[in-house]
Amino acid sequence: MDLVFTAPLPPEMPLRAAIRDAHRLDEATADAAILAAADMPLEARERVAATARRLVEAVRRERLGKGGLDAFLHEYALSS
Repeated sequence: MDLVFTAPLPPEMPLRAAIRDAHRLDEATADAAILAAADMPLEARERVAATARRLVEAVRRERLGKGGLDAFLHEYALSS
């Protein structure tokens, strides 16, 4: 019987090795690794929070007067 695949398998890539190692990993170990990887210094967390606050405040300012009846009247002119 002839072999269909005669070339040797390529070497395992790092991503594939990581997936293989994580397969069936218990949840507590996986959670600990994810939390450790996601850890940020306090200064970085404060910058992220400040940026998020500025973005939310800007969106809220932009929405003022554009909800409810104002949005309806903006979408459909009284002449329609």
